[in-house]
Amino acid sequence: MTRVVSFFILIVLISLTAWIMYPANLPARSFVSRELSAGDYAHIKEVLFSFATSNGAHGVTARVEPGSQGTAALYCRGVPLVVVLQAPTVTTMQVFQDAERRAPSLGPVIAQALSKMTLLDQPEKPTERAVGYLQRFVLKYRDGMDLDETCAI
Repeated sequence: MTRVVSFFILIVLISLTAWIMYPANLPARSFVSRELSAGDYAHIKEVLFSFATSNGAHGVTARVEPGSQGTAALYCRGVPLVVVLQAPTVTTMQVFQDAERRAPSLGPVIAQALSKMTLLDQPEKPTERAVGYLQRFVLKYRDGMDLDETCAI
């Protein structure tokens, strides 16, 4: 009897470890630029914040750190759409897969942000791949990101 209980506990522990450690992420296009001026970065933060304000009723939120460095991001019901990171020597912007499907009016916001950036390289284009069922499940129930949600008007 104790062998059965021990085996059951072992299976539960292995399952919990797999649940916690499973790598789940969203593919994104990355844009890399030289560090932006404080004014250009402030403009991008303002564009992201105003987009979130005008679409907040539809589930769009923004997280913007104060100052001339840090992160500014847009989310659709917890799923990341765009993340801009201003570091001391470089600025990166990631546009996550299906961002424009989740928030159809996002295109002009991305274009405005890119107009302030001097790209160092061609944007890295992610492999177009569907997010698998297991990854969707883990993202939804472990990380709170339901990939089927949209913030459409």
